[in-house]
Amino acid sequence: MKKALELIAMLAIIAISLAHGNSTSTLVPIQNALIEVTGSEGEGSAKTGAAGTFQITETLAEGTYTITIEAKGYLTKELTNVGIKANEEKDLGDIVLDASATIKGTVVDPDGKPVGPAIVYLLKGNDIINSTASDNQGNFVFDTNIPTGTYSITATTYSMETMQMLREGYAPGTTTGVIATQGSSTTGVTVRLGVSGIISGRVTDMQGNPVRNIFVVAYPTQHEPTFFGSFALTNDNGEYRMKSNLVSGRYNVTVTFQKGYVWSLTEAIQVDVQAGQETRNVNFQLEKSGSISGKAIFSDGKPVANAIVSASSSDGKYWSMNMTDAEGNFMLDSNLGAGDYTVMAYSGILISGPQSVHLDAGEEKSGILLTMTAKSATIEGTVTDSKGAPLEDATVSATFQIYLFTTATTDEKGEYSLSTWFTGKDTDDVQVTASKKGYLEATRTITVEAGGKYTLNFQLQQKPWGTVKGRIVGEFAKKNAELSLSLSSTSIQIGGSITITGSLSPSRSGRVSVYTSFGGAAFSELTEVDLSNGQYSCTFTPDRIGNYLVKTEWPGDDEYNSAASGTASLTVTKITPSISLSLSSTSVKIDDSVTVSGTISPFYGTTAITLTITGPSGTSQVPLTSTDGTFSYTFVANAEGTWRAQVSIPASENYNEASSTEVTVQAEKKCIIATVTFGSELAPEVNFLRGFRNNLILKTYAGSMFYIAFDAFYYSWSTPAAKFIQGNEAMKAFTKLLIYPLIGGLQLTAYAVMPWFAIAPEFAAVVAGFIASSLIGIIYFFIPALGVRYAIRKIGTVKPMTKRPLKYCAFFVLLTMPAMAIGILANISTLTIVATSLYVLGNIVLATSTALYVVERKLYFK
Repeated sequence: MKKALELIAMLAIIAISLAHGNSTSTLVPIQNALIEVTGSEGEGSAKTGAAGTFQITETLAEGTYTITIEAKGYLTKELTNVGIKANEEKDLGDIVLDASATIKGTVVDPDGKPVGPAIVYLLKGNDIINSTASDNQGNFVFDTNIPTGTYSITATTYSMETMQMLREGYAPGTTTGVIATQGSSTTGVTVRLGVSGIISGRVTDMQGNPVRNIFVVAYPTQHEPTFFGSFALTNDNGEYRMKSNLVSGRYNVTVTFQKGYVWSLTEAIQVDVQAGQETRNVNFQLEKSGSISGKAIFSDGKPVANAIVSASSSDGKYWSMNMTDAEGNFMLDSNLGAGDYTVMAYSGILISGPQSVHLDAGEEKSGILLTMTAKSATIEGTVTDSKGAPLEDATVSATFQIYLFTTATTDEKGEYSLSTWFTGKDTDDVQVTASKKGYLEATRTITVEAGGKYTLNFQLQQKPWGTVKGRIVGEFAKKNAELSLSLSSTSIQIGGSITITGSLSPSRSGRVSVYTSFGGAAFSELTEVDLSNGQYSCTFTPDRIGNYLVKTEWPGDDEYNSAASGTASLTVTKITPSISLSLSSTSVKIDDSVTVSGTISPFYGTTAITLTITGPSGTSQVPLTSTDGTFSYTFVANAEGTWRAQVSIPASENYNEASSTEVTVQAEKKCIIATVTFGSELAPEVNFLRGFRNNLILKTYAGSMFYIAFDAFYYSWSTPAAKFIQGNEAMKAFTKLLIYPLIGGLQLTAYAVMPWFAIAPEFAAVVAGFIASSLIGIIYFFIPALGVRYAIRKIGTVKPMTKRPLKYCAFFVLLTMPAMAIGILANISTLTIVATSLYVLGNIVLATSTALYVVERKLYFK
């Protein structure tokens, strides 16, 4: 029989072994799990190490405790009625946590673009299960304490904790029917924010003056979760504007707790709000509050500190409350409209006698005395442990006059202070007790007198502690890795590139797949990149204009689940090119060639170009094409004046319309004969003649009009003459001899009239014309005229020149001068051209004739 039983036992062991096979435990230790132990006799906490173990050896006296275990990626577990005995170790063994479900998603704006930061709530029905904050790309993760179930997720840009709007202009958005399974990851959840409605208005006082820094709040008329609604503060003009977190619906709008004014939550204004629309003129007119101030005292005259003082109107419409300071003083200055008030003070169970106060609108009443029919005493001291160390958060309670009770809590120094009060006598026996979890309670009795201040210290003895330990493990499941994604830019022009980067945490090996979506279409794989130390990077050059979404995925490995990044948005726009433009020269002579050249940056594909050339005779447009980002065109400046060039690119598939700056070139007439004679336009003699013309004569109206006639005469014969001179060196030498006296005469003229050009330029030009024309007559016409007259005298009788021709010439010159004046002053170009031309010719004849008259009289006809 015994052997039979042994055989049966062996078979049972073999069966169990076969059932389990040779597999190892499926449980793994959990690091950084938080263990919190709470009970009536103490409390403590600890975190697990790498082996998943924990041990709490202090602050847990004998008693019954509740132990809560929290760990990232797992469901929270609670152990109740855990008994711990003094001086004994409680080993809880392995505590197994179940894996949590994981939900990953992205918050997007109404257009579907990721937006962040936002506050994201996980809800089961109307209950908030958990909350988290998305990153700046809108990505969020719930991965702890989420059991299997169906959830809804709401995102909002309003933070209830900080009372801040993280992003303006958005309304909360909700996604329902999100299915989560423990141990698995639900990804790709999108929560789309809505467009917020807007509520605006103004807050003034009864006289219409703006009231600043008034807190205006809007909340739904129907019960909604607390993340719906909005708020705003009024500005210096009393205006407010709530433009975030308002879904379509009906709202109560009111001012709240406004110091110095009368307010009532029951007098809210109801308004209907529509998404994207503004509800205006929700205005408030506030009545200035009256005020009541005074002091609360005991019957012995001692101040009542930290007492509650309230005032309520007899009609129940107004009510205000505040606390007394250390000296018993109080001030009520808000929500007190006109009416009759009852003012009372409260401290524990003590109540002062009521005081009746009448207030008119905005009236201030002071000196109100609230007396409590009791006497007080103060007890203070410290609570320490057996070693003299202060005990924080110890409770000190006092029982007096049999049925009265008050408490205080020690601060970080172990100090406390409390007041007792009593009526009908001047002394009392007070029973004071100090207690703290894990320590033995201590009680002492002290006799106090009214108005006295007493010190009572306590030293608490530690109760014997027990120890609790254990190991936190979880069912083996692949861990979750985090895959991040970042774009070097979220907006580029077509032809540009971005860098896609990210990291896998914790660092693993493998390859990351990069996906893109254009215009809302399905994602397609762009490329695969290797992970290096957990980092990845690649370059993306979009080939279409529009909106892209980018995401990345890692396939996972034996230890970690697959991971997906959130989505990032990229906007590709047309190129707004910069066009640089230059000319081969900025100053040319008539009939010279000018080359216009330039570049387009950035350049993306062949593009049409329009070159606009505007000259003295009109405008022409030249169509060009650039295939490599450069272009050039050559034209002939065939007329005197300013020539302008500008390039434009029309709007096209890849380019926005753009234009270059305008460039100019000045075309001047050539000093043809002088240039040919002296061999270059840069010769000093040519430069002087050009400078005399451009910088002196052409700077005046009279001079410019004269040059119209002179140019017509000069260029009618100078071109063939220049061609003749150009091929004949002897003629060049002879022409130089003719030009040098002209240069000398013009230099003398410039020296004589230069100071006058800064004072009276038109007068200076007329004087310059007189001097220059006179010198020309003497230099070029006097000698030939004298020779002719001398030859005629040899072959016949020639009478000497008389003064009559001189008088006629002088009279003619004088007649041209008022004509010039009228032409200049009246801006009559034709008259000025004729008058200046006749003036110059008349001076030449007059100067020549005068010289002949003088010479003949002196030399020939004496």
